[in-house]
Amino acid sequence: MTKTFKTGRPKKGSERARRAAIVDAARRVFARKGFGAATIDAIAREAGAAKRTLYEAFGDKAALFRAVVAAEAGAVLGSPGKTPGLRAQLEAFAFAVFTRLYTEEKAAIYRMVVSEARAFPGLARDFHANGPGRGVVVVSGLLRDAAERGEIACPDPLAAARHFVSLMIGEPHLRLVLGLAKPPSPARARADAKATVDFLLRALAR
Repeated sequence: MTKTFKTGRPKKGSERARRAAIVDAARRVFARKGFGAATIDAIAREAGAAKRTLYEAFGDKAALFRAVVAAEAGAVLGSPGKTPGLRAQLEAFAFAVFTRLYTEEKAAIYRMVVSEARAFPGLARDFHANGPGRGVVVVSGLLRDAAERGEIACPDPLAAARHFVSLMIGEPHLRLVLGLAKPPSPARARADAKATVDFLLRALAR
């Protein structure tokens, strides 16, 4: 049964749940319909919420898409957390990418962004800035800190971070987007994360 949110002042603690449910609904609608064909009405029905609630919480469809990307990016970027050690931090990040972004739904959203980039250039900018772009910034910070501690030789942390992200969102991801591959199992994702980090750290070894 679709959960319906009542109008009026939300109870304490319910506002975050309501926003999360709307973002989840928007993600599903965008994946099915694409950005251009998705409507606030469709998202409201999917969320079981009043259309006015969506406008009050997010403003417009573009803001909803930014919230979808930011929510997923937050889950991935928070993966290193307080894990000690550069290798563990990078492997946690890579595993989050391989498990959260390598899904049929996320592949559909990626196809949507690529196909509608010309019609909605702001969509592509928001997707990159709030998704891969944020990932590069987080990884470059980890590499810069490790270089300052003398653990790795990394004169250009930003360039190294871009290469690292490209290793994860490269040919294997393209095969998934094209429908030529299936999402990896958790075991495969963990092995791929380790192999990717091994490759990077060998390149940055002192």
